[in-house]
Amino acid sequence: MFTDSRYAGSGPARFPSMLVLLGLAIALVPAPAAAINAGERQALLDIYAATAGPGWTRNGGWTGAAGSECSWQGVGCDAAGEHVTQLDLGTNNLVGSLPALDGLPWLQVLYVDHNALSGHIPSFDNLTNLVSVSVDSCSFDGPLPGLAQATGIEAFYAGDNQLSGTIPSLQGLRLLRDFRVDDNALTGPLPSLSGLDSLEVFIAGGNALEGAIPPLAGLDALAVFEVEHNQLSGPIPPLAGLASLQLFSADVNQLSGPIPPLAGALALRGFYAGSNQLSGPIPPLHDLPQLRSFYAYANRLDGPIPSLADLPALQEFYVAHNQLEGPLPGLQGLEALSAFDARYNRIDGPIPSLQGLGRLTLLRLAFNHLGGPVPSLDGLTALQHIELAHNELSGAMPPAPSPNSLVPGGSTLCPNRLERAPDPDWALATGITPWYSSCFEDLIFIDGFDGD
Repeated sequence: MFTDSRYAGSGPARFPSMLVLLGLAIALVPAPAAAINAGERQALLDIYAATAGPGWTRNGGWTGAAGSECSWQGVGCDAAGEHVTQLDLGTNNLVGSLPALDGLPWLQVLYVDHNALSGHIPSFDNLTNLVSVSVDSCSFDGPLPGLAQATGIEAFYAGDNQLSGTIPSLQGLRLLRDFRVDDNALTGPLPSLSGLDSLEVFIAGGNALEGAIPPLAGLDALAVFEVEHNQLSGPIPPLAGLASLQLFSADVNQLSGPIPPLAGALALRGFYAGSNQLSGPIPPLHDLPQLRSFYAYANRLDGPIPSLADLPALQEFYVAHNQLEGPLPGLQGLEALSAFDARYNRIDGPIPSLQGLGRLTLLRLAFNHLGGPVPSLDGLTALQHIELAHNELSGAMPPAPSPNSLVPGGSTLCPNRLERAPDPDWALATGITPWYSSCFEDLIFIDGFDGD
């Protein structure tokens, strides 16, 4: 979830609000007094009664005289005041279960998110005018309602509930822009996304979904695709050419095969495919000017780490626990880099210059075959953790950065073949006095990690 730098979480806070995203005007301006039909009034009263209306945070006007319905807090009507078109009861202390909504056939906007609602989400089969639905962060269980009749729907939020069953078909929903069903107990396959020309955000992480990731080619508007923490298998589909794609997140699944080429994904900021069964080399990463985070740890990747020279925005690079080999790439010019983790691989050669990496807080290179001296740490004033143990490094350990931000006990330097020279800064940083106590013990090398 962009919890690291992945735009923080898997919910709406990471992107512009649904109102901005869809351009919906949800200001619930009371319509002129008019009599809505008896069925719609009764549907509103049923919702009030079923969800402990007297205890709502905002319930002004509710149960008032006929003709006043459009002035009830959270209710919006059409211009003539004849039909209920909007119901905004989000974060309003609703308790209980939603009754059937069939009596509100003109409803376009339904927000009941962030309440203590439970039971099943009622059917939407009669709500053919729906445009935007938010039922997230409640305690709904049972299946997701079908959306086939709501052909004009643009946004559907149902994350953070206890929903089960499969994701319904999305075919024919050509106006759908934002679909989020993360953090539930959904099973079965991901639906086909073919023909969803307007789709910008698809989030289904934190479920128990199985099967393959569907093709994404042709989804020119797609900006966010999140399916992490599921049981998905098969390959990552082609991503090249998805010019709007900002985030691809498929961490913690059972995906296999290679990481596909990323050429042409010019807007890509985050690529997350850690803890899978991916194999083969890391593809070239050049021409990705917006890339901030690259996560491919705990897989079966081999070959060298590609050049990072043309990634001016890169902040996080995690490729630990693989079978990568060859030398480390140059890091100079990566002024935004804050974390570099390539532990538990087969990397050899020297550690490249670290000069100019003033934002680097984490450097993990332990359990490789690196040799030569440790380069100067001068200027690395943000560095908090450096892990170099179980390599073949030699020479004098350079002074700790000044000012020193190293976390006490948060660094590892031995075993290596470093010179024995007492240094209180390194004793504090490693939690060992003297810091070189174990530097000449038998060196143990672990070649990669199979991801199992």
